[in-house]
Amino acid sequence: MDRMNEQDLIGIHAGISNEEYHSGPGVSKSGLWKIHTSTPAHFRFPPPREEAAHFSFGEAAHLAILQPDEFEGTVYRGPDERRGNKWKDAQEYCGIDGKLLLTAGDYDKALTIRDAVHADQWINSIITGGDRAVEESVYWIDPETGVLCRCRPDLRRKDLNVIID
Repeated sequence: MDRMNEQDLIGIHAGISNEEYHSGPGVSKSGLWKIHTSTPAHFRFPPPREEAAHFSFGEAAHLAILQPDEFEGTVYRGPDERRGNKWKDAQEYCGIDGKLLLTAGDYDKALTIRDAVHADQWINSIITGGDRAVEESVYWIDPETGVLCRCRPDLRRKDLNVIID
């Protein structure tokens, strides 16, 4: 996405990383909410995203549900607590390997949530079946304002013409 023309972005794109999407051009619903609840400057110059346990857990649960084949290769089951040398060693390992680190309890919870969601046959068929695309980036120009807009739905079922977020 390096220095892409806005017009080149219009459409649906696979393969744009989460980091590229969030740091790239255009405004999203969360960006509009940031402007509404604070100031345009807060939107334009956001602070660096904090590394918080709930962000890691959310990302892991998302992977477990929507991309279960990638979960074990991406998420690492760490020690029970985020304190001590075991946690520091796990952080170092995950930093080198590019893995998402969770406590053992959070890792197990993510799998429990995955299992509960996939236990419903109807939901499971929507999530895993058909012509599906996960985490595509969508860009369009708002006709009223001329502003580049973007969204990143969790799942798109092309064959059902349905977006799930």
